[in-house]
Amino acid sequence: MKNLTLLFVCFLTAPFCIGQTFSDDFESYNSGDYLAGSSPEWTTWSGATGGTEDVQITTTQANSGANAIYFSSTTGGGPQDVVLPFGGEHNTGSFAFSAAFYIEAGKGAYFNFQENTAIGTGWAMNCTMENGEIVLDNGTVLATGSYTDETWFELRIDVNLSTNTWELFLDNISQGTFANPTCQVASLDLFPLGGHGFYIDDVSYTVTPYSLPTTNGAVT
Repeated sequence: MKNLTLLFVCFLTAPFCIGQTFSDDFESYNSGDYLAGSSPEWTTWSGATGGTEDVQITTTQANSGANAIYFSSTTGGGPQDVVLPFGGEHNTGSFAFSAAFYIEAGKGAYFNFQENTAIGTGWAMNCTMENGEIVLDNGTVLATGSYTDETWFELRIDVNLSTNTWELFLDNISQGTFANPTCQVASLDLFPLGGHGFYIDDVSYTVTPYSLPTTNGAVT
C-alpha cells in the first residue's frame, strides 16, 4: 500500500504550512511490475521508467506482506538506479527516513540522499552496507552500525535540519548522533554497487516544516 499525505501545521505567523509523509510497502503492485513505471512517486536517475534502470516487484523475500523490491549487480554497479523524491529541497524543520533491508550473504547494499532536486548535482549522505558493517559518510565517516546477513532489519535516520542533528537507528536502537556537512535532503537514490544483492521493503519518509514557537518574538 502506498500512502502520500499532506500534513497541515498551524503557525503563529502564517495560516498554515504543508508537511509531507509517504510510505510504500509495495503491496499495491503485482509481482514483476516495474516500480517507477507503476508509481507516480518513484522515478529513476535518468527519468526513464520500466526499463533496466527501474526495479521490479518480487515475492521472493518480504518484511511485511508478500512484496518487496530487489537490487543486484555483478560488476561496476547498476544498472538499476531508482529515485524517490522528497517533494523539494529541505534544509529546515525535521526529516525522517526508514526502510527495511535484507542483504544476501556475502553481498551488500547502498543508498544515498541527494542534496538537490537536480539529480547528480550534490550528495548529502552515502550509506554503504558491506561485511556486516553500515557506514554513513559524506567524504568522512559520520556514523556506523552493524547488521546480520540474510536477516531483515529496519534502518531509520531522524534529522533535525534546523539544528543539523542527525541520528541513526537500527531496529529502533540509536547508533549515535552526528552533524552533517551537507544539511539538506531532496531525494533517495537506491543503487546496487558491484557485487551487491539486497531487498528493501516498507520504505517511508516524513518531512515536517519548521514552526516558530508561540513565544518567539521574531518579526513577521
